[in-house]
Amino acid sequence: EAEPLVGRPKATAELAAHATSATVAIATEQSERLGTFLDESGVHDHPREIELDLDLQLEPGLRHADIDITAGAVNPAMGFRLVTDAELFGRLRRPTRPSRSARGRAEQLTREFTLDFAPGELVVHVDHGIARFAGMRLLESEGAHREYLELDYAEADKLFVPVENLDRIQKFLGGEDEPTLHRLGSGDWSRARGRASKVVQDVAEELLKIYSSREARPGIAFAPDTAWQQELESS
Repeated sequence: EAEPLVGRPKATAELAAHATSATVAIATEQSERLGTFLDESGVHDHPREIELDLDLQLEPGLRHADIDITAGAVNPAMGFRLVTDAELFGRLRRPTRPSRSARGRAEQLTREFTLDFAPGELVVHVDHGIARFAGMRLLESEGAHREYLELDYAEADKLFVPVENLDRIQKFLGGEDEPTLHRLGSGDWSRARGRASKVVQDVAEELLKIYSSREARPGIAFAPDTAWQQELESS
């Protein structure tokens, strides 16, 4: 499998340079992420959006098609190249020991990597609580560049989450009142999760008692419908 372009700004620049003499179409539904990726790679001429159909005019330039395609294509004779998500960002791998629910979502991410939240919106990290999503960042770690999600917490704390751990983050779904951001390492989130878990457990036990009581209560048996009643209902 080819090495993804993330973390290889030189290769990305070469791809953009190729667009001066050929049509280079990037097929991805992640237009915002694509723009950030190109900017951080030094490519500031963002692609124009097109429709991949029979009416496509093949002219030199970088183009963007808002679709999901699993395999790319190259046709030197026509001066056309199609680049996919996998070529740009790579395929996400599951954590080594994921939970059952995490496995299901991670398997989905191998097919499609989309964010359901935008920079500035509130998110929840399963281990660290409520934060504000600041955007995607390309950072160097141990000599290699990797893509991270930047989460901003209270007191200017920041957490950089590798994209392969995206399954641990979800968009915050709350009421109209904006919640307070959690502090990293404070234990506030763990205590809040503990209280919520106890409330859910108490409600479940109460429901179990109610249904058990209903099952034990003697019921009332009604006589079957008579022919007269059936004729009346059908008239």
